[in-house]
Amino acid sequence: MNTNSAITLNKIDEELLSPRQFINLKPGDKVNIAYTQVIPARLGQRDFGKIKVHYKKPIYK
Repeated sequence: MNTNSAITLNKIDEELLSPRQFINLKPGDKVNIAYTQVIPARLGQRDFGKIKVHYKKPIYK
């Protein structure tokens, strides 16, 4: 058994999410959102753009 393993987490203050990821956020994550910015898709792209989420408290992933 290896007891020297470590978990690496990154601090995230803001992140870009697809509309699907944004809709599927857990209720606890939604409460932590300070504000959002909609970033529209560029002309000719087939997606709906992104949503930039700014968190009240940083999250760690």
